[in-house]
Amino acid sequence: MGLRAACTNCDHALPAGARFCSQCGQKTQYAPRTLREIAQSTFGRDFTPDGRLWLTLRALVVPGKLTEDWIQGRQQRYLGPMRLFLLALFVQVLAMQFAVHSAPRVYDDADSLRGPTFVIEVGPGLGEPYDLLNHKYANVMITLHGGWLRSALHPLASRAKASLEQMSEAQFLRSASVRMISMQSHAQVAMLPLLILSLGLAFAGRGHTISGHTVFALHVAAFALLLDAFVVLPARWHEGPVREYGTWLLAGGAALWFLLALRRAYSSRPLATVLRGALVVAPLAFAWPYVDVLAVLVSLA
Repeated sequence: MGLRAACTNCDHALPAGARFCSQCGQKTQYAPRTLREIAQSTFGRDFTPDGRLWLTLRALVVPGKLTEDWIQGRQQRYLGPMRLFLLALFVQVLAMQFAVHSAPRVYDDADSLRGPTFVIEVGPGLGEPYDLLNHKYANVMITLHGGWLRSALHPLASRAKASLEQMSEAQFLRSASVRMISMQSHAQVAMLPLLILSLGLAFAGRGHTISGHTVFALHVAAFALLLDAFVVLPARWHEGPVREYGTWLLAGGAALWFLLALRRAYSSRPLATVLRGALVVAPLAFAWPYVDVLAVLVSLA
């Protein structure tokens, strides 16, 4: 398009041949912006089709590649580890909120609900069975397990139970569930120091730095969060063998990804990788159910 005699933004008079307004700085050669230009101005170049986000996600899928590239200095092409983790956490929280608010409703021939169709169950699943809290709405069932911390958590559970009894299912889905998801996301962030500490202990004396452990931990956490958001949560809607076998396949695939990432990022031999991987995962597997149930209780109490 041709140059204009006045700025379309502020109506300031423009000298002949001017390409920018001296008053507000807008281009004098106006043309409707493309979707690509709008995306770049809104989200920056990181989120465009050829931006750093997609390069980062492609590298993240390949076990250990993103950490290896980052530690070896190939960083400018990727999102920073903390930025990637926070983005993955945001996506996972949105997915969890969508899962809660879009819980399916199952009707029988009389158009009445058969019973709870959405189950929220957290807490240790091993050891002595003990339910800290059991609460049932028409379509939502909440079960929190206590494990060996049942005595310490019992006061919080009593307050959470009283709080749930005072709110309707609609109120729970609208407000309490959002608080619960928010606290669970904070709990996931709180697990990062334990993961970094576990990596430091498992690879002690191998010349690795705390910063390297931190980068790897952030990449692992981001992968786990995105896997949960895009694969695990949607898979929960399937019933029967598809859900049961799919859960085991996902768990096996995630474990294999973690071991391959560990081997690549730390240049470890196969057997040593498996042993050190077990040392890393064991404290996380033990601590997470208790941290998770504590976060839910705090959000409901």
